[in-house]
Amino acid sequence: MIRKIFSLACFGIGVFMYSGANAIEYTAIDNAPIEKLIKACEAGDGDICRRVARAYFYGNNVKIDFKNAVLYHQKACDLDVGGSCNNLGYSYQEGLGVDVDMEKSCNAYLKGCNLNNNLACINLANLYRDDDYGIPRNKDKAALLYAKALKISEEKCADDDTEGCRGLAILYNYGRGVKQSDEKAFEYALKTCNLNERRGCGMVGYSYQTGRGVEADLKQAVFYFDKACSLKNLNSCFSAGQIYFLGGKGVKKAEKIANDYFSKACDLNNANGCLYLGNNYKTGTGFRVDHRQSAYFYSKACDLKSDLGCYNLAKAYRDGQGIKEDRKKAYDMFQSLCDKGMGKSCNRVGKMIEFGLIEVNDLRYLDFAAQAYAKGCDLGSKRSCDSLERLKNNISLK
Repeated sequence: MIRKIFSLACFGIGVFMYSGANAIEYTAIDNAPIEKLIKACEAGDGDICRRVARAYFYGNNVKIDFKNAVLYHQKACDLDVGGSCNNLGYSYQEGLGVDVDMEKSCNAYLKGCNLNNNLACINLANLYRDDDYGIPRNKDKAALLYAKALKISEEKCADDDTEGCRGLAILYNYGRGVKQSDEKAFEYALKTCNLNERRGCGMVGYSYQTGRGVEADLKQAVFYFDKACSLKNLNSCFSAGQIYFLGGKGVKKAEKIANDYFSKACDLNNANGCLYLGNNYKTGTGFRVDHRQSAYFYSKACDLKSDLGCYNLAKAYRDGQGIKEDRKKAYDMFQSLCDKGMGKSCNRVGKMIEFGLIEVNDLRYLDFAAQAYAKGCDLGSKRSCDSLERLKNNISLK
């Protein structure tokens, strides 16, 4: 009955965690040719299936391919590998390699929890904790699931299992099933990192950056972000880059070093890393100005679902800067972003219509421009408000 309830009622999740190593540490097996690993997976080895999925997800000796990561996490989950069930839930929730499907996501989390995957249990508990997604709040069920996650995490962490220790760090960080404690969260994140788990190192870096659970120290933050980055944690590569990009106490601003980290982040499909590279090639920040490279990285950021990446790419198409001019494509991209709620993109739509950068075979074209400006203004874009006021004044003068 529980499975049926989640299948029908699951529409969203609060805090979400992706599974890490969970008793499958990196070994020489991971360096075997992917074809041999796939063959072992197809023969029914769930552990190997998860390694194949992990290789495709992180790009370990193979090109990053989220579709294949989902395929092999599904195979591993079918073979009762709980961590892969949780990761399958992540993929369906975030739309990585598959369309977003919360029913499949929740069913995968449920199976993972039933297989004693602590992170999957936490995700289920989060469903009952809030009632924002059509799931009736049930604090008792949430408490039971958090308690189960806590017990599993403690047992695994005692055996130096990285996923167990990371689960404890997460529970203490958010105060889920335990009293919130930044210090405890830091303690377990550090233990996770010392076991060479990328997300644990990223959490330690964040703690040093923000001063949560430990005294703020940007040098230490960079150290742990760098370690996480070397373990292919994409967000930590970007975080290290940001610290060098901005500079701060104990860390001198270094644009070239920042770009190196942004490049690593982008290579691991971090959209913000690609976006920053696009910006920096455009402005000549740490690079020589190169509009082709700028357009390339904006395109990649856009492909990775960065709205700002798409916005900047649309401007490049409009102006033919670093890419072949295509005003129709630029207009369509601006309109799409406007429809998604980006006010400044509505302003771009209006200007392309008003100034004849896109053909509108209708005498009411100024009305259409005004509508775009009005929408942008309603969305909080001051420039859209200014454009609307200017257009109204111009029309009244005529």
